[in-house]
Amino acid sequence: MIKKGIVLLLTLLPAFLLTSCLFLPAATEQPTKSDEEKIALRETAEADEAYLKAAVNGQMSIAEIIDVFEAMCAEKVEDDSVLFETGTFNFTGEPAFYFSVVRQFPDGENEYYQIHLDIQFAPDETNRTFKDVVWSDFLEDESIFDFIRASDAFAYAAAHTYQTINIYWDET
Repeated sequence: MIKKGIVLLLTLLPAFLLTSCLFLPAATEQPTKSDEEKIALRETAEADEAYLKAAVNGQMSIAEIIDVFEAMCAEKVEDDSVLFETGTFNFTGEPAFYFSVVRQFPDGENEYYQIHLDIQFAPDETNRTFKDVVWSDFLEDESIFDFIRASDAFAYAAAHTYQTINIYWDET
């Protein structure tokens, strides 16, 4: 009896797999953008970086810097999202506390452009406790910028002096 069940399963499995593949949702295939659209998206990433570099300086408060980043994001790009991330990392060979916001949008070739604004602080016992990774897409009724401003990491950053600000864009 078990042997007949296995034979039947092996007989029907190829037909099931073929039928399943025919009805996969079309959403798994992302349409590619035209060359002109891809160039425009890259220019947007470059323009966002240039805007931030021109508008942000080392004399600004954290609140002012976040205001500038929010203003940049006011001009919408299709499928863009914002990441807020904090934590103590050793990216440069020296540990630093990062207070980072990143704007991300598709590049038209199934990857993403990311515009980074990393504010670094000397690590201490307090900022080592902050470890946040929050995407705007996962906040239901709150703007990512309101979330950032209400965070303990923002309160910490507003009350302390940062060491450096790093602004750049890259592709995933």
